[in-house]
Amino acid sequence: MDVSPLRLSLHAGGLLSACAFILHATIIAFSQTNHLLFLAAFGHFNFILSKFISFTMDEWVDDVRHWPKLEFQDIYDYFVTMPACDNQPNQNFRSISEGINYLHSGWVGVVMHKMSGQNVILRCQVRYSQTIGNYHQVEVTVNRNESKIVAVKCDCIASEGRCCSHSAGLAFKVHEANKKGFIGVACTDVSCSWNRSTQQNVLPDTVLNIRTNTKTSMANTVLAFETDELLLAHLNQPHMQSL
Repeated sequence: MDVSPLRLSLHAGGLLSACAFILHATIIAFSQTNHLLFLAAFGHFNFILSKFISFTMDEWVDDVRHWPKLEFQDIYDYFVTMPACDNQPNQNFRSISEGINYLHSGWVGVVMHKMSGQNVILRCQVRYSQTIGNYHQVEVTVNRNESKIVAVKCDCIASEGRCCSHSAGLAFKVHEANKKGFIGVACTDVSCSWNRSTQQNVLPDTVLNIRTNTKTSMANTVLAFETDELLLAHLNQPHMQSL
């Protein structure tokens, strides 16, 4: 699994320090023919290495390249044909429709993932349907070999039925990345920034601008801000004060 250069350097630095300690201890052990010291040093090295591997494998990663290649049919199979909590087909066409709308409306946040055996677990925040200031915590688990959704998890009530619109929104973001060719290829600035561009701030605007696609409308409503300070600065601009 790939990790960021900073994390990789920190991990590598810790591992190299451990190797240096073991090398020093080994030299002392052989020079003094102290086999117990050598065994203790070797055991300490194994302990550090196991912790290093465990930490790396359990880490959530922001890397589109390692997402599963979901097709629309894979999403349809889970949300429509897979058994729900009553062992009957989900038949959840509404979640498919709303999931697409969530993605296109900028309600699906940055997707992180981690590997778990043959599965990859993806998670993100999806904005509430009625309260735009709150977010659901969503996870979708996919079998990497079969590109098959095996489970979804969300803190909304609808998720108790084994599927919901929020998890569909996450699934469709993965599908969108697959359509754009971001999965399984070398990382580029476009693919790296795209994962963070699907969630937008909702700004106040006039009904006329919301319903009419004009330059003024686009200037006020199709913006994304990295921090709350940037958003507040935009809202305090003169042309926003007149709304």
